Amino acid sequence: MKRFYNLVDVRDADGGFVILLDEKPVFTPQKNRLLIAKKSLATAAADEWMAQQEKIMPHTMPLTQILMTAQDITRYN
Repeated sequence: MKRFYNLVDVRDADGGFVILLDEKPVFTPQKNRLLIAKKSLATAAADEWMAQQEKIMPHTMPLTQILMTAQDITRYN
């Protein structure tokens, strides 16, 4: 997928933190807004998004993948 955003930011939201790409929140594959409990984790995941070049390469974003998977699994179990 082509990189579609310029700015990456981390903000407080609903008792956790969200990653914003051009002011829009990141969503999980199950269409849940990615909500991260710790700011340090959110910042590290945001760094993965910022490091993407012309194409988004999910295999280079292991923390983001783990956070998304954990959220989607716990939300429905």
